[in-house]
Amino acid sequence: MQLYPAVFINDEGAYIEDYWYMNFWQELDCWDREKSKIETFTAEEMLDPDYLEDCEIYKYHLDSEVLDNIPEEERLIFKQAGGVKYIFVHQTVADIFFEEKATGVNLVKVSDFEEGMQF
Repeated sequence: MQLYPAVFINDEGAYIEDYWYMNFWQELDCWDREKSKIETFTAEEMLDPDYLEDCEIYKYHLDSEVLDNIPEEERLIFKQAGGVKYIFVHQTVADIFFEEKATGVNLVKVSDFEEGMQF
């Protein structure tokens, strides 16, 4: 992930600075497809090797085996590969957001997430 300075231009044309843009050039595939609750597919749909790429994930379950093999400092913030491309943040990063009373961000624990909570 990289952070870039960004400028927001509102409807009146005013430049608002002090924003940052997060760019993820690589995604991490760590969702457990067996334990997660996903939309149901027909046998014919499952013949497409990419059928899971665009599926709805109703309840995420992350694969601890994948995550445990990555040093913590390398998985503090990542973009999920496959399914919906959510951004995941480690609890230590979430704590910073909560301590700073950050606005404009909706953090939900993976274990509590259900489809629809992102809205």
